[in-house]
Amino acid sequence: MFKGNIIEEPGKTTRETGKYPFLFFKTHIMRFEKYFNAVILYRMKNKLTAKLFTITDVLLRSGRPMSAVELSRETGIERNACWRIVSDLCELGYLRKASYRTVEPALGMVHWGQAAYSGTFFPRKALQELTTAAQKMNVSTALAGIFNGHLIYLHRDHCNESDFYGYPLHASNLALVILCRMYGGEKALQMLAADARKYGFSDKELSLLCADCTNRIRSTEKNGYAIDTGPNGSNISFPVERGRDVYGLAFFSLTEPHELPELIARCSVLRRKLEE
Repeated sequence: MFKGNIIEEPGKTTRETGKYPFLFFKTHIMRFEKYFNAVILYRMKNKLTAKLFTITDVLLRSGRPMSAVELSRETGIERNACWRIVSDLCELGYLRKASYRTVEPALGMVHWGQAAYSGTFFPRKALQELTTAAQKMNVSTALAGIFNGHLIYLHRDHCNESDFYGYPLHASNLALVILCRMYGGEKALQMLAADARKYGFSDKELSLLCADCTNRIRSTEKNGYAIDTGPNGSNISFPVERGRDVYGLAFFSLTEPHELPELIARCSVLRRKLEE
């Protein structure tokens, strides 16, 4: 028989009968609470992860030891949370005490970066072949990617990659071809102009930069490479795609313009090897 909107049958005590409807609601409330708690925990973990990487990123970019108070002020993260994260990272060996109040990157973080760099991105053998070929052509090479609006060098001849840490995007032919392939010419130009503004470019300087970048962006879209000529010679940069990632490969210090066509052909072959 019917009891309201719930069916009740003699001899049955399941939730379908409606004899004990409170069990049905209690079960669903418990399931909802379990799901809700899981969502809250997931979001808390995400927030903690974001805070951890924000703090370490600010510390690395500063290039100097910082205190939890300074990190809190720079990141906007509450002081107690900064202190707990910094303490945990020190205990794990990723940060170390530089003084009573300040911390700096430790060997754990260096090891982490070296491990990723040595076994990821491009095989060391391929980079060695690239350098050998460049020496025969009497040019230098560089290989880089972009992370969080910063150019990250994976390889650069005759220097330490850290020497170019924080190199401005708007001054890099490599950055131009990477952004062009990743976002298209129009957005790439906007990003390069925005980067130049951060360095205090005047309207006139910005106009000249945009005109130059526009020409190189058109070349990248049409030919697959961009040429930038300066006082130290020409720079030829190619976008390099590996999976879903886009990098930039540059050949620079070319002082003989008549050799450009041959160099472009040979560099294109090297670029394809990196994409394999």
